[in-house]
Amino acid sequence: MISLSQVPTLMKATADDESPCPGYLFEEIGKISQESAGCGQCLLEYLLERLQLESCHVKIKVSSASQVSRLSPALRNPKH
Repeated sequence: MISLSQVPTLMKATADDESPCPGYLFEEIGKISQESAGCGQCLLEYLLERLQLESCHVKIKVSSASQVSRLSPALRNPKH
């Protein structure tokens, strides 16, 4: 389950404004998706709920966030 401390991260990442989602938030969303099956399910439900909004800004941000949450940990954190 997503904790209350993670809600502001998700809200900022899918905010209804023109500003792009900061890169560090993608990393945080990836971490949330990998915490547990329950967290992943809650994240999915949150993102699907956000897609119900009419805003194109939200839809683009949700689409980006959902792509990040599906990446494997190795792809999100490459070793250089």
